[in-house]
Amino acid sequence: MSDLKQVDGVHMHLENKSVSKKFFWLLWIMYAVVYMTKNCYSAAMASIVHEGVLTKSQTGLITTAFYFVYAPLQILGGIFADKYNAEKMIKIGLVGSGIANLIIFFNQDYYVMLLAWIFNAIVQFGLWPALFKIISSQLEKEYRIKGVYFITFSSICGLLLSYVVAAIVPRWQHNFILSAVSLFIFWVIFHIACRKVDKYMVPDTREKIKEKKTVEPTKSPWKMFWKSGFLLLVVVTAARFIVDNGIKTVSATMLMESYEHISPSIGNMLNTLIIISGVVGVAVVNQFIYPRLIRDEAVATYVLVGISIIPMFVLILLGKAPVFLVVISLCLVAAILSGISLIMSRCSASFAKYGTSGLASGVYNSAASIAITIQSYGVAYVADHTKSGWMVVVWLFIVLLGLGVVCSRIAVPMWKRFKANKIS
Repeated sequence: MSDLKQVDGVHMHLENKSVSKKFFWLLWIMYAVVYMTKNCYSAAMASIVHEGVLTKSQTGLITTAFYFVYAPLQILGGIFADKYNAEKMIKIGLVGSGIANLIIFFNQDYYVMLLAWIFNAIVQFGLWPALFKIISSQLEKEYRIKGVYFITFSSICGLLLSYVVAAIVPRWQHNFILSAVSLFIFWVIFHIACRKVDKYMVPDTREKIKEKKTVEPTKSPWKMFWKSGFLLLVVVTAARFIVDNGIKTVSATMLMESYEHISPSIGNMLNTLIIISGVVGVAVVNQFIYPRLIRDEAVATYVLVGISIIPMFVLILLGKAPVFLVVISLCLVAAILSGISLIMSRCSASFAKYGTSGLASGVYNSAASIAITIQSYGVAYVADHTKSGWMVVVWLFIVLLGLGVVCSRIAVPMWKRFKANKIS
């Protein structure tokens, strides 16, 4: 948190359950808003293209530029989150992002928007790793598992919120002023909350700090990530995110261009159903699949990615099949793939006892960001420049899910050894 000088500002935690719970839900709402602001362009894409302001490729390039810069910085953010003050990193992200959104509201020149969004990526380098570090290491011990579960919904709800806002605001530019004001307000709220929470923070005992530094099964966290199979699951994350984020961000445009009676507004509203399915998917996976039916994270990932390929094949009939059938298939894919996000969050949290959960979450988020980089520009480019358009995109998604099945299957025995503390 803030100047916690009893130790080093990192090895601190809450023991008050009530305070821990309230602080977590503030973090949850705050990150949902942050995630909403990161998806302004994607949410407004259908309206921007419809108005002829930018092409799909240009809009995709702005989002691509964001994640191209954001992705590698997540690893740096993860390293910082494990060593330095989390509050400051989050505040930098909130203020900087608010400034970027404000610039775009007042100036819609293509190059100004591009540079502003790149700046946004830079200032958010440590926001997610710092937030995950707080949840996995600094909340009251029993609430950390719940926190890791519930935070999975935050990004999905933030994405949903971005499309709801895009569907109701009079002009797409209003997305950005709303985002800027929201971020500045949350900076103030977060600052006040941290001052209050500081009173309840206690330093970790020397034994716990020492334990975090000595129980490592290997000297290098990267070697541990590889031997545990975590990096293979990160590859699955990249493949999955291209598909998951792809269907959640381009479905409105895809449906609009594949069916004559679908307007941009209707497309955005249908897209909200797909995003809501992601929220439902996380809850279903948590309640019925993992950890109740399948207790191993790698096995659960392998099974769920495999199942998600089935409804993807329905999309081969895009433009020919009834809209409701296509939307249902998209909802099923979104539900299954979003559910895997919970599993990967648990994987990242598994490294908390080694003092590297911030880095693990940064690596995971970096892979997701690289995937979004590829998806944001690549999917739109393929749709724009290939004869078959969206059909090529559908087949690309199917191939990527197949890659996810292969990688997760290889990771299964490696992750089992890691969970049994048998890697060295």
